[in-house]
Amino acid sequence: GAMDSLSHIIDVRGLLRGTEAALRDYEPGKTVPVRVRQVEAAKCQVELFPGFTVPIDAADIADRSDLRLVTSRGEVLLALVVEREKDTWLLSVKDAADAEHASLAASLLPGGPPWLVPPSPPSGDGDVAAEAAAEEWLRGLDGMDDSVPEDLPGAIAEIGSLRRELYQATRQAARLEGELKTAREQLENARTSRRQAEIARDKAERRGGGRPSGGERLFEDPAEQLDFEIRAAWARRIPASDKKARPLAEWGYSDHFFETLDSLKGIDRSKIVDVIVEVLTGLDKEMPGRERHQLRTGPGGSDPQRLGPNGEQYYRVALQIGTAGARRLHYSRAVNGRIELSSVRLHDDLRT
Repeated sequence: GAMDSLSHIIDVRGLLRGTEAALRDYEPGKTVPVRVRQVEAAKCQVELFPGFTVPIDAADIADRSDLRLVTSRGEVLLALVVEREKDTWLLSVKDAADAEHASLAASLLPGGPPWLVPPSPPSGDGDVAAEAAAEEWLRGLDGMDDSVPEDLPGAIAEIGSLRRELYQATRQAARLEGELKTAREQLENARTSRRQAEIARDKAERRGGGRPSGGERLFEDPAEQLDFEIRAAWARRIPASDKKARPLAEWGYSDHFFETLDSLKGIDRSKIVDVIVEVLTGLDKEMPGRERHQLRTGPGGSDPQRLGPNGEQYYRVALQIGTAGARRLHYSRAVNGRIELSSVRLHDDLRT
Protein backbone atom coordinates (compact mmCIF):
# COMPACT_ATOMS: atom_id res chain seq x y z
CA GLY A 1 0.00 0.00 0.00
CA ALA A 2 0.86 3.70 -0.01
CA MET A 3 2.30 4.97 3.29
CA ASP A 4 1.65 8.51 4.54
CA SER A 5 4.96 9.78 5.97
CA LEU A 6 3.21 12.13 8.42
CA SER A 7 0.52 9.89 9.87
CA HIS A 8 2.41 6.63 9.24
CA ILE A 9 -0.84 5.14 7.94
CA ILE A 10 -0.65 2.63 5.11
CA ASP A 11 -3.48 3.02 2.59
CA VAL A 12 -4.38 -0.42 1.15
CA ARG A 13 -7.60 0.60 -0.58
CA GLY A 14 -5.98 0.12 -3.96
CA LEU A 15 -5.34 -3.53 -3.11
CA LEU A 16 -8.92 -4.37 -2.12
CA ARG A 17 -10.44 -7.13 -4.22
CA GLY A 18 -13.48 -6.38 -6.34
CA THR A 19 -16.73 -8.28 -5.77
CA GLU A 20 -16.48 -10.25 -9.02
CA ALA A 21 -12.93 -11.46 -8.27
CA ALA A 22 -13.70 -12.21 -4.62
CA LEU A 23 -16.77 -14.33 -5.42
CA ARG A 24 -15.33 -16.12 -8.47
CA ASP A 25 -14.93 -19.38 -6.52
CA TYR A 26 -18.47 -19.32 -5.08
CA GLU A 27 -19.74 -22.02 -7.42
CA PRO A 28 -23.11 -23.86 -7.18
CA GLY A 29 -22.87 -26.67 -4.64
CA LYS A 30 -20.57 -24.80 -2.24
CA THR A 31 -21.63 -23.79 1.27
CA VAL A 32 -20.29 -20.34 2.24
CA PRO A 33 -20.66 -17.89 5.17
CA VAL A 34 -22.99 -14.90 4.66
CA ARG A 35 -23.93 -12.01 6.95
CA VAL A 36 -27.56 -10.99 7.57
CA ARG A 37 -28.03 -7.39 6.43
CA GLN A 38 -31.81 -6.98 6.88
CA VAL A 39 -34.58 -9.23 8.25
CA GLU A 40 -38.30 -9.18 7.53
CA ALA A 41 -41.00 -11.72 8.34
CA ALA A 42 -40.95 -13.43 4.91
CA LYS A 43 -37.43 -12.73 3.63
CA CYS A 44 -34.01 -11.38 4.49
CA GLN A 45 -31.08 -9.75 2.71
CA VAL A 46 -27.62 -11.28 3.22
CA GLU A 47 -24.15 -10.05 2.24
CA LEU A 48 -21.94 -12.40 0.26
CA PHE A 49 -19.24 -9.69 0.23
CA PRO A 50 -19.25 -6.17 1.71
CA GLY A 51 -21.80 -4.14 -0.27
CA PHE A 52 -23.07 -7.12 -2.32
CA THR A 53 -26.42 -8.36 -1.02
CA VAL A 54 -28.70 -11.21 -2.12
CA PRO A 55 -32.32 -11.84 -1.03
CA ILE A 56 -33.35 -15.18 0.51
CA ASP A 57 -37.02 -16.09 0.89
CA ALA A 58 -38.29 -17.54 4.17
CA ALA A 59 -38.98 -20.87 2.45
CA ASP A 60 -35.23 -21.29 1.88
CA ILE A 61 -34.35 -20.57 5.52
CA ALA A 62 -37.03 -21.83 7.93
CA ASP A 63 -40.39 -21.93 6.18
CA ARG A 64 -42.54 -22.57 9.24
CA SER A 65 -41.56 -19.41 11.15
CA ASP A 66 -41.45 -15.64 11.04
CA LEU A 67 -37.79 -15.06 10.11
CA ARG A 68 -37.50 -12.42 12.80
CA LEU A 69 -37.85 -15.23 15.37
CA VAL A 70 -34.97 -17.32 14.03
CA THR A 71 -32.32 -14.86 12.83
CA SER A 72 -31.21 -11.27 13.33
CA ARG A 73 -29.29 -8.48 11.63
CA GLY A 74 -25.53 -9.00 11.74
CA GLU A 75 -25.72 -12.77 12.31
CA VAL A 76 -23.40 -14.96 10.24
CA LEU A 77 -25.16 -17.91 8.53
CA LEU A 78 -24.03 -20.73 6.28
CA ALA A 79 -25.78 -20.81 2.88
CA LEU A 80 -25.64 -23.22 -0.06
CA VAL A 81 -25.05 -21.63 -3.47
CA VAL A 82 -27.83 -23.31 -5.50
CA GLU A 83 -27.56 -21.26 -8.70
CA ARG A 84 -25.75 -18.16 -9.90
CA GLU A 85 -25.59 -16.24 -13.14
CA LYS A 86 -23.94 -12.80 -13.21
CA ASP A 87 -25.57 -10.86 -10.35
CA THR A 88 -28.49 -13.26 -9.95
CA TRP A 89 -28.03 -15.75 -7.11
CA LEU A 90 -30.19 -18.46 -5.52
CA LEU A 91 -29.13 -19.35 -1.94
CA SER A 92 -30.52 -21.87 0.56
CA VAL A 93 -29.77 -21.89 4.28
CA LYS A 94 -31.91 -25.01 4.78
CA ASP A 95 -29.77 -27.08 2.42
CA ALA A 96 -26.37 -25.75 3.59
CA ALA A 97 -23.65 -28.13 4.77
CA ASP A 98 -22.37 -27.93 8.34
CA ALA A 99 -19.43 -25.70 9.30
CA GLU A 100 -16.94 -28.55 8.99
CA HIS A 101 -17.70 -28.92 5.27
CA ALA A 102 -18.25 -25.22 4.47
CA SER A 103 -15.87 -23.13 2.36
CA LEU A 104 -14.01 -20.15 3.81
CA ALA A 105 -15.45 -16.70 3.15
CA ALA A 106 -13.75 -14.55 0.50
CA SER A 107 -10.92 -12.25 1.63
CA LEU A 108 -10.82 -8.46 1.30
CA LEU A 109 -7.16 -8.48 0.27
CA PRO A 110 -5.34 -11.00 -1.96
CA GLY A 111 -4.05 -13.74 0.32
CA GLY A 112 -5.73 -12.15 3.33
CA PRO A 113 -7.96 -13.77 5.97
CA PRO A 114 -11.68 -14.48 5.32
CA TRP A 115 -13.87 -11.41 5.73
CA LEU A 116 -16.44 -13.41 7.74
CA VAL A 117 -15.91 -15.78 10.65
CA PRO A 118 -18.84 -17.65 12.26
CA PRO A 119 -19.45 -16.43 15.84
CA SER A 120 -17.92 -18.40 18.69
CA PRO A 121 -20.13 -19.75 21.52
CA PRO A 122 -20.53 -17.69 24.71
CA SER A 123 -17.50 -17.90 27.00
CA GLY A 124 -19.50 -17.73 30.24
CA ASP A 125 -16.86 -15.60 32.03
CA GLY A 126 -18.95 -12.43 32.46
CA ASP A 127 -18.22 -12.27 36.22
CA VAL A 128 -14.46 -12.48 35.63
CA ALA A 129 -14.69 -9.62 33.13
CA ALA A 130 -16.77 -7.55 35.55
CA GLU A 131 -14.26 -8.10 38.37
CA ALA A 132 -11.32 -7.16 36.14
CA ALA A 133 -13.07 -3.98 34.93
CA ALA A 134 -13.81 -2.88 38.49
CA GLU A 135 -10.29 -3.56 39.70
CA GLU A 136 -8.81 -1.64 36.77
CA TRP A 137 -11.04 1.35 37.61
CA LEU A 138 -10.01 1.21 41.26
CA ARG A 139 -6.31 1.26 40.37
CA GLY A 140 -6.98 4.44 38.41
CA LEU A 141 -8.05 6.18 41.63
CA ASP A 142 -4.67 5.71 43.33
CA GLY A 143 -3.25 9.04 44.43
CA MET A 144 -6.61 10.87 44.58
CA ASP A 145 -6.10 11.71 48.27
CA ASP A 146 -2.81 13.44 47.42
CA SER A 147 -4.80 16.27 45.80
CA VAL A 148 -6.77 16.95 49.02
CA PRO A 149 -5.13 19.22 51.67
CA GLU A 150 -4.42 17.44 54.97
CA ASP A 151 -6.21 20.20 56.87
CA LEU A 152 -9.55 18.96 55.52
CA PRO A 153 -9.94 15.55 57.22
CA GLY A 154 -13.70 15.68 56.92
CA ALA A 155 -13.47 16.14 53.14
CA ILE A 156 -11.00 13.28 52.93
CA ALA A 157 -13.34 10.98 54.84
CA GLU A 158 -16.26 11.95 52.63
CA ILE A 159 -14.20 11.39 49.48
CA GLY A 160 -13.18 7.97 50.80
CA SER A 161 -16.82 7.06 51.38
CA LEU A 162 -17.83 8.25 47.92
CA ARG A 163 -14.94 6.29 46.40
CA ARG A 164 -16.20 3.10 48.03
CA GLU A 165 -19.76 3.71 46.81
CA LEU A 166 -18.56 4.52 43.31
CA TYR A 167 -16.39 1.41 43.29
CA GLN A 168 -19.37 -0.78 44.23
CA ALA A 169 -21.57 0.90 41.60
CA THR A 170 -18.91 0.51 38.91
CA ARG A 171 -18.37 -3.15 39.84
CA GLN A 172 -22.12 -3.78 39.67
CA ALA A 173 -22.43 -1.97 36.31
CA ALA A 174 -19.58 -4.06 34.87
CA ARG A 175 -21.25 -7.27 36.12
CA LEU A 176 -24.59 -6.25 34.62
CA GLU A 177 -22.89 -5.44 31.31
CA GLY A 178 -21.39 -8.94 31.32
CA GLU A 179 -24.80 -10.47 32.08
CA LEU A 180 -26.39 -8.43 29.28
CA LYS A 181 -23.74 -9.64 26.83
CA THR A 182 -24.32 -13.24 27.90
CA ALA A 183 -28.10 -12.83 27.58
CA ARG A 184 -27.71 -11.44 24.05
CA GLU A 185 -25.46 -14.35 23.09
CA GLN A 186 -27.96 -16.82 24.55
CA LEU A 187 -30.73 -15.18 22.52
CA GLU A 188 -28.69 -15.48 19.33
CA ASN A 189 -27.89 -19.10 20.16
CA ALA A 190 -31.58 -19.79 20.78
CA ARG A 191 -32.51 -18.29 17.43
CA THR A 192 -29.82 -20.32 15.70
CA SER A 193 -30.87 -23.52 17.48
CA ARG A 194 -34.49 -22.96 16.52
CA ARG A 195 -33.60 -22.42 12.89
CA GLN A 196 -31.31 -25.45 12.82
CA ALA A 197 -34.00 -27.61 14.44
CA GLU A 198 -36.51 -26.57 11.78
CA ILE A 199 -33.98 -27.26 9.03
CA ALA A 200 -33.28 -30.70 10.51
CA ARG A 201 -37.01 -31.50 10.67
CA ASP A 202 -37.47 -30.34 7.10
CA LYS A 203 -34.57 -32.49 5.87
CA ALA A 204 -35.92 -35.51 7.78
CA GLU A 205 -39.33 -35.02 6.19
CA ARG A 206 -37.74 -34.79 2.75
CA ARG A 207 -36.06 -38.15 3.40
CA GLY A 208 -39.48 -39.70 4.04
CA GLY A 209 -40.45 -38.60 7.53
CA GLY A 210 -43.93 -37.38 6.57
CA ARG A 211 -43.58 -34.98 3.66
CA PRO A 212 -45.07 -36.41 0.46
CA SER A 213 -42.59 -36.34 -2.42
CA GLY A 214 -42.58 -37.46 -6.01
CA GLY A 215 -41.93 -41.05 -4.90
CA GLU A 216 -44.40 -41.28 -2.00
CA ARG A 217 -47.90 -41.84 -3.34
CA LEU A 218 -50.81 -41.84 -0.88
CA PHE A 219 -53.55 -41.59 -3.55
CA GLU A 220 -53.90 -43.25 -6.94
CA ASP A 221 -55.48 -40.15 -8.49
CA PRO A 222 -52.67 -37.58 -9.15
CA ALA A 223 -55.07 -34.69 -8.50
CA GLU A 224 -56.07 -36.10 -5.10
CA GLN A 225 -52.39 -36.71 -4.28
CA LEU A 226 -51.38 -33.12 -5.14
CA ASP A 227 -54.45 -31.71 -3.33
CA PHE A 228 -53.28 -33.50 -0.18
CA GLU A 229 -49.70 -32.23 -0.53
CA ILE A 230 -50.89 -28.64 -1.07
CA ARG A 231 -53.12 -28.68 2.04
CA ALA A 232 -50.37 -30.30 4.14
CA ALA A 233 -47.79 -27.73 2.97
CA TRP A 234 -50.23 -24.88 3.68
CA ALA A 235 -50.84 -26.22 7.20
CA ARG A 236 -47.09 -26.29 7.90
CA ARG A 237 -46.16 -23.09 6.07
CA ILE A 238 -48.79 -20.65 7.37
CA PRO A 239 -48.71 -19.92 11.14
CA ALA A 240 -51.92 -20.64 13.06
CA SER A 241 -52.43 -16.91 13.69
CA ASP A 242 -52.34 -16.17 9.91
CA LYS A 243 -54.46 -19.03 8.58
CA LYS A 244 -57.70 -16.99 8.50
CA ALA A 245 -55.94 -14.17 6.65
CA ARG A 246 -54.12 -16.58 4.27
CA PRO A 247 -56.69 -19.20 3.23
CA LEU A 248 -56.19 -21.35 0.15
CA ALA A 249 -58.11 -20.03 -2.85
CA GLU A 250 -60.37 -22.42 -4.77
CA TRP A 251 -58.23 -24.20 -7.36
CA GLY A 252 -58.19 -26.78 -10.10
CA TYR A 253 -55.91 -28.20 -12.82
CA SER A 254 -55.80 -27.90 -16.60
CA ASP A 255 -56.16 -31.09 -18.65
CA HIS A 256 -52.40 -31.02 -19.41
CA PHE A 257 -51.04 -29.86 -16.02
CA PHE A 258 -49.97 -33.29 -14.74
CA GLU A 259 -48.42 -34.19 -18.08
CA THR A 260 -46.09 -31.17 -17.82
CA LEU A 261 -45.50 -31.80 -14.11
CA ASP A 262 -44.50 -35.45 -14.62
CA SER A 263 -42.15 -34.56 -17.50
CA LEU A 264 -40.25 -32.02 -15.38
CA LYS A 265 -36.79 -33.03 -14.16
CA GLY A 266 -34.19 -31.36 -11.97
CA ILE A 267 -36.38 -29.74 -9.29
CA ASP A 268 -37.71 -31.11 -6.01
CA ARG A 269 -41.46 -31.72 -5.99
CA SER A 270 -41.79 -30.15 -2.53
CA LYS A 271 -40.43 -26.89 -3.98
CA ILE A 272 -43.21 -26.90 -6.59
CA VAL A 273 -45.81 -27.56 -3.89
CA ASP A 274 -44.45 -24.67 -1.77
CA VAL A 275 -44.75 -22.27 -4.72
CA ILE A 276 -48.31 -23.45 -5.44
CA VAL A 277 -49.19 -22.63 -1.81
CA GLU A 278 -47.75 -19.13 -2.34
CA VAL A 279 -49.91 -18.71 -5.46
CA LEU A 280 -53.09 -19.93 -3.74
CA THR A 281 -52.56 -17.66 -0.70
CA GLY A 282 -51.44 -14.60 -2.69
CA LEU A 283 -47.91 -14.65 -1.23
CA ASP A 284 -46.43 -14.84 -4.74
CA LYS A 285 -47.43 -11.20 -5.31
CA GLU A 286 -45.39 -10.12 -2.25
CA MET A 287 -42.20 -12.13 -2.90
CA PRO A 288 -39.75 -10.57 -5.40
CA GLY A 289 -38.03 -13.94 -5.82
CA ARG A 290 -41.14 -15.36 -7.48
CA GLU A 291 -40.93 -12.75 -10.31
CA ARG A 292 -44.71 -12.89 -10.81
CA HIS A 293 -45.86 -11.28 -14.06
CA GLN A 294 -48.43 -11.65 -16.80
CA LEU A 295 -48.06 -14.50 -19.27
CA ARG A 296 -47.99 -12.85 -22.68
CA THR A 297 -48.61 -14.15 -26.18
CA GLY A 298 -45.00 -13.49 -27.18
CA PRO A 299 -41.58 -12.64 -25.73
CA GLY A 300 -41.93 -8.88 -26.13
CA GLY A 301 -42.96 -6.63 -23.27
CA SER A 302 -45.64 -5.04 -25.48
CA ASP A 303 -47.23 -8.37 -26.48
CA PRO A 304 -50.77 -8.71 -25.10
CA GLN A 305 -51.52 -10.82 -22.03
CA ARG A 306 -52.92 -14.29 -22.60
CA LEU A 307 -56.59 -14.58 -21.69
CA GLY A 308 -58.83 -17.62 -21.28
CA PRO A 309 -62.16 -18.14 -23.09
CA ASN A 310 -64.04 -16.49 -20.22
CA GLY A 311 -61.60 -13.65 -19.64
CA GLU A 312 -59.31 -15.53 -17.23
CA GLN A 313 -55.93 -13.81 -16.88
CA TYR A 314 -52.77 -15.92 -17.16
CA TYR A 315 -49.69 -15.39 -14.96
CA ARG A 316 -46.32 -17.07 -14.47
CA VAL A 317 -44.10 -17.32 -11.38
CA ALA A 318 -40.53 -18.55 -10.96
CA LEU A 319 -39.81 -21.99 -9.53
CA GLN A 320 -36.10 -21.32 -10.17
CA ILE A 321 -34.11 -18.22 -11.10
CA GLY A 322 -30.73 -17.45 -12.55
CA THR A 323 -30.59 -19.63 -15.71
CA ALA A 324 -32.24 -19.59 -19.11
CA GLY A 325 -33.63 -23.08 -18.44
CA ALA A 326 -35.22 -22.10 -15.13
CA ARG A 327 -38.69 -23.54 -14.54
CA ARG A 328 -41.87 -21.48 -14.37
CA LEU A 329 -45.36 -22.23 -13.06
CA HIS A 330 -48.21 -20.97 -15.29
CA TYR A 331 -51.69 -20.40 -13.87
CA SER A 332 -54.87 -18.47 -14.62
CA ARG A 333 -57.16 -16.50 -12.33
CA ALA A 334 -60.88 -16.18 -13.05
CA VAL A 335 -63.04 -13.17 -12.19
CA ASN A 336 -64.45 -15.03 -9.16
CA GLY A 337 -60.92 -15.65 -7.83
CA ARG A 338 -60.72 -19.34 -8.76
CA ILE A 339 -57.21 -20.39 -9.83
CA GLU A 340 -56.42 -23.01 -12.43
CA LEU A 341 -52.88 -24.44 -12.33
CA SER A 342 -52.12 -24.60 -16.02
CA SER A 343 -48.62 -26.03 -16.54
CA VAL A 344 -44.98 -26.19 -15.50
CA ARG A 345 -42.70 -24.90 -18.26
CA LEU A 346 -39.13 -23.89 -19.02
CA HIS A 347 -38.29 -20.18 -18.95
CA ASP A 348 -38.59 -19.64 -22.72
CA ASP A 349 -41.76 -21.75 -23.16
CA LEU A 350 -44.74 -19.35 -23.23
CA ARG A 351 -47.50 -21.93 -23.77
CA THR A 352 -50.30 -22.09 -21.24
